[in-house]
Amino acid sequence: MEIKQWIWSSVDDARLAETVLSYIRAGNTQLQAFEDVANALGRTSAACGFRWNSKVRQQFKNSIKEAKLDRNRNKQQKPDVVSTSNNKDSGLDMRDVLKFLRQLKEGYTELEVKIKMLKKELDVKSREILLLKEKNIELSSKNSFDQGINEDYQALLKIIDRARHISLDTNSRICLDPQVGSNKVAT
Repeated sequence: MEIKQWIWSSVDDARLAETVLSYIRAGNTQLQAFEDVANALGRTSAACGFRWNSKVRQQFKNSIKEAKLDRNRNKQQKPDVVSTSNNKDSGLDMRDVLKFLRQLKEGYTELEVKIKMLKKELDVKSREILLLKEKNIELSSKNSFDQGINEDYQALLKIIDRARHISLDTNSRICLDPQVGSNKVAT
């Protein structure tokens, strides 16, 4: 199952580097590492190999040297034991056990990377939630203030409307007397 992804994130690069370095330490090939990390990242092993050789490898020169030294130290310390028992029916030999332990360690390392990423993401989301809560409180208080202004505005309109009616009633009672030339209130 191939999924084309064009942009490599720093998390993808870190996962690629950690996987390749663990394979180097274990004495496995980089090609095996590319296949393994390709499945985890949803990319092709060729894409992982190209990314490693074109960008990531340069950033991890010292780590590669250390991984190779670790591999050489491990080779010197390990006796060349093929089987833990003379019984061929047991089905287990040291190579299988070591392979299983390496895979277990790699899985653990991958989980540690995921946990770190998820913790960072959780921190970001927690901050976003706090900011949104503050914005919600701010908008709620602004909404209350706006509602108060709207109520005051409606009350003012009612006062103006009453004043207009009072003014019209008063004007209808006042009439001009042409003989006297003054205003009189009609009764």
